[in-house]
Amino acid sequence: VFEPEVPVRVFWPRQATAHGLLTAVTLYDLIPDVFPGWYLEDPGLRRRWRCCREVVRAADAVLTLSESAKQDTVALLGVPERRVSVIGSGISEAFHLPESRLAAFRVAQHGVEGLEPGFVLYQGAFNRRKNVDGLVEAYALLPRTLIERHQLVIACDAAPLTRNHYLVMAERLGIEGRILIPGYVPEEVLVSLYQTADLAVYPSLYEGFGLPVIESMACGAPTIAGDNSSLREILPREARFEPNDPEAIAQVIVRGLTDTAFRARLAAIARREPPSWDAVADRAANAFEALAQRWGTVRPSWRRRPYLALVGTPPELGDAVRAFASYDWFCGP
Repeated sequence: VFEPEVPVRVFWPRQATAHGLLTAVTLYDLIPDVFPGWYLEDPGLRRRWRCCREVVRAADAVLTLSESAKQDTVALLGVPERRVSVIGSGISEAFHLPESRLAAFRVAQHGVEGLEPGFVLYQGAFNRRKNVDGLVEAYALLPRTLIERHQLVIACDAAPLTRNHYLVMAERLGIEGRILIPGYVPEEVLVSLYQTADLAVYPSLYEGFGLPVIESMACGAPTIAGDNSSLREILPREARFEPNDPEAIAQVIVRGLTDTAFRARLAAIARREPPSWDAVADRAANAFEALAQRWGTVRPSWRRRPYLALVGTPPELGDAVRAFASYDWFCGP
């Protein structure tokens, strides 16, 4: 697993290349490519991310967590589809249906001061892609009777300025006192929140897998989410909404809180067997075995990439290039 902040040599050691090993890369998502204006404004990060992209392109096998991420890999990076395998992801066994909703709510209430029964839950992070602002705007559009009955709980680590932003936003929208931001909660409390939420809402604009969605469903929470990316692989169309439209989000929230038949269908979806790490391991092993069968029959993908020859190099450029002389050994003849 890699991030733009991590130097390539940490996850692609020279020894692997020197010995001509076939290489498999696990790719979570291509979020920086999907939202470059949000994630790649810094020139340094942009250069490192481009290096990360080349690692994926050069890999002999790419493992992704969803079909959506696979298609992004093919479309955005030009990796041949035959080299990409979907292995999925699993969740901890700690996320499960409650033995008693009442007992679970007591745990949640003890861990989250001010928690009220019948709450609507969002759990994730605060960044533009997660679209928490859109969720708060949608919540403010609910009928007043629903706002009074169903508190909005935003359970994620919140810096003081972030918390203040949403409290001010709530005041501006007329829902002051109906949004609860407890900040980081330990896993036991998070599980109990999932288990006792009247509705879990995920307005994200893009997810490589959607782990919180799977976790909330595993705990029995009726769950709705944005109509995009991997979320389409998790929830049926009626449980998804247009995340860029607060009114569309609000309509599905209202339905999720008031439509008995719809809630029953969401509950049935939540009772499905959650993805297991054993299944992920089996799919990964299959991908590795398929890659191993190629050993000796093909050259690693990185060896097929062209070389750059510098001819008649000016002295000052030659001095600069000499600092990277070890790359000659890295590339090999």
